[in-house]
Amino acid sequence: MNWDALGAAAEFIATVTVIATLLYLSRQVKQAATESRLSAVHDLSKSYTDWIHSIAASAELSSIWDRGLTDID
Repeated sequence: MNWDALGAAAEFIATVTVIATLLYLSRQVKQAATESRLSAVHDLSKSYTDWIHSIAASAELSSIWDRGLTDID
């Protein structure tokens, strides 16, 4: 094997390694974005649930809520 062939093989290995690294990083970024989106949905859902629980826990708030749903005026 001469030095030119060895250099070409090293460049090929480096290219494959860079491509593999870029694919791995793109997968990680996509997964992080998905996790972030799911976390935001979970936080929103929890806030809504807490709000509904506070209305259900108070007779006065429940009455106001019910009147607001049936008659806007």
